[in-house]
Amino acid sequence: MLPNLIIIGAAKAGTTSLHYYLDLHPQIRMSQPKELNFFVEERNWTLGLDWYRSKFSGAEKIHGEASPAYTGAPAHPGVAERMHGVVPDARLIYVVRDPVSRMISHYVQRVAGWLEEGDIRDALVAPGANPYIDGTRYAMQLKQYLEYYAVKQIMVITCEDLLANRAETLRSVFQFLEVDETFRSLRFARMRHRAIRKRKPGSFGLRLRKSILQSRLYTWSPDLAHYAEAIATLPFSRAVQVPELTEEVRRDVLDRLKDDLDEFKVITGRQFDAWRLT
Repeated sequence: MLPNLIIIGAAKAGTTSLHYYLDLHPQIRMSQPKELNFFVEERNWTLGLDWYRSKFSGAEKIHGEASPAYTGAPAHPGVAERMHGVVPDARLIYVVRDPVSRMISHYVQRVAGWLEEGDIRDALVAPGANPYIDGTRYAMQLKQYLEYYAVKQIMVITCEDLLANRAETLRSVFQFLEVDETFRSLRFARMRHRAIRKRKPGSFGLRLRKSILQSRLYTWSPDLAHYAEAIATLPFSRAVQVPELTEEVRRDVLDRLKDDLDEFKVITGRQFDAWRLT
């Protein structure tokens, strides 16, 4: 069995929450763990198709996964082509977010993971390949999939709609997937992975985190393993403060993104009024 639904990103735009909500639907089964990263060549592509198939089973109508790295070009090239070669009939969902909010959240995540040590200003305005800017070039990322997938196979939703208009947004997603659109759950009220919860572990906390996430507990229940990791490493970590951007830096990054965002509006036919783009 192969998936017929893939949430392709964007990073820090609500893919974890969407994955969780969709898995509550009786006609949908989402993968465990959430991020299989199969179509990223340097990650799990070499594990082979049988490994990927093993992550999907059951009689549900929809089987899916969610890997934000699938819209991580140019750092992860060729994903759309590999994906189409394996699951050409899949439906894709691209979750996007206010550009500056997404970049700040991405920065906090990378600081917590010891992947970023610089000031946020230096991180966002760094020239050349930049994961914050590139991950927010929504038109550039989406066009790679439009080379292989029909427009009707791709749905774009926003993090803001998923937060403020969750029931209506999920109903639209269920319509797109052709499952029971009237399904509701009390657990739809839950939002996952708030940036304010991010903590940066010390050296012992890093070792403890690695031990838990490599344990059998992670294989059995990734969610439970992450909760255990968070609790166990709490005494050996510090909270990562969510930084504020100066207006100068905000304008700078939005200027760099302007052409792409204008194109994204044309592609999607939407204005994204909830975003602060000036």
